Amino acid sequence: MTRPSPHISSLALYPLSLSLTAQYPLRAAKCYMSLGRPTDALRYYQRVLELDPANATAKAEVEQLTLIDRLKAQAAAAMENGYYNNTVSLMDRALVLAPSDDSLLLLKAEALLKLGKSGETDRIAA
Repeated sequence: MTRPSPHISSLALYPLSLSLTAQYPLRAAKCYMSLGRPTDALRYYQRVLELDPANATAKAEVEQLTLIDRLKAQAAAAMENGYYNNTVSLMDRALVLAPSDDSLLLLKAEALLKLGKSGETDRIAA
């Protein structure tokens, strides 16, 4: 009598091991978000969705990060066209979602400097 392949018995546990495997990238993504590194966080949230496509947390975070990227792109375009007040407004919206993202803070500070509001940039740097 042959022994069952360990791969076959592993398949029987696939859904359970899948959810456990998704926990590491989920935690890593949250850490990257808290460090203000949304690009790295997005990579890990996408990995969670590869492992567990129904993960509601990862889905919501990917949507949020997509919104942040869209706001950042709009703000960069506004900045390039000289619409500094719009840039500040867009960055304020993005910073509500990712308050520790240095790239958002930097873009806001640059716009404030262009508006001659250097006192407000000091508060951002603090």
